[in-house]
Amino acid sequence: MWRFDKNLLHSPRACVSLQTPMSAVANSALEDCNEKTRLLEEYRESVGLYDSAVSALVDARSRVTREAYRRLVTQSEQARERSEQARLVLEKHVLKHGC
Repeated sequence: MWRFDKNLLHSPRACVSLQTPMSAVANSALEDCNEKTRLLEEYRESVGLYDSAVSALVDARSRVTREAYRRLVTQSEQARERSEQARLVLEKHVLKHGC
């Protein structure tokens, strides 16, 4: 889903929102900025790890002890926080650098 981010209006050039499909952002990053490409890859990896953590949590829901389930909840929350931090770093770079 494409979404125009009004916060980017003051940017020296048009930027895509982080709500844009990953492939479109990746293509833009490859053309523009090596740092953006690196940050995008870190974000993509962290989202993949978060996805895996949540999948493990869902799969284990009825098969593990309460303690083990709490550990999985903690791990998935940590993965979510890492992906959010990676997204914020990428977004900050895009806003500052204008790429």
